[in-house]
Amino acid sequence: MMRRLLRGSVFVLAGCGAGSRPDQADTAPMRDTMTVVGIVKVVGADPLAQLIVQAEGGEATALVGPLQSELHQTVGLEVRVTGVTSDAVPPARTALEVRSYETVSLNGAAAHTGTLERSGDGYRLVGTTRGWTLVNPPEELRASVGAKAWVAGEVSGDTLRVTAYGIIRRAASP
Repeated sequence: MMRRLLRGSVFVLAGCGAGSRPDQADTAPMRDTMTVVGIVKVVGADPLAQLIVQAEGGEATALVGPLQSELHQTVGLEVRVTGVTSDAVPPARTALEVRSYETVSLNGAAAHTGTLERSGDGYRLVGTTRGWTLVNPPEELRASVGAKAWVAGEVSGDTLRVTAYGIIRRAASP
């Protein structure tokens, strides 16, 4: 019995001293990479409003980090967000520091994220893996070349008929 207590004490003492030597750099805890698909929402009221993604049938996950302002422009859309777990921000029990995201749908219609470009006589939305020629883009989209946007609508081959859209980040001024 005494041997077991002594052995336990040694482990406790060894654990207490770990990482406390001055020649060891403090290391940040490992954080898990996570992807969540769900609807972006704002919950609560100012000044405690919180941006979340609500997975179908799942918990709300708080969205934090430098992409949070862009994600505010996607409220109401289904998105796929990827990042690393972060300290939870109540009332959410889980938080995600977003590293990348893409829009998935708006009320069941496919939604795509990309940069608006001028192409000959028309306009294109160029995403990370493909691009679409926009059919019937409204004036605001035509005037927003260089902006990051989401566009929802019917896809046919390489064309995207615009039914809804939003500007996520305005183009940088020249």
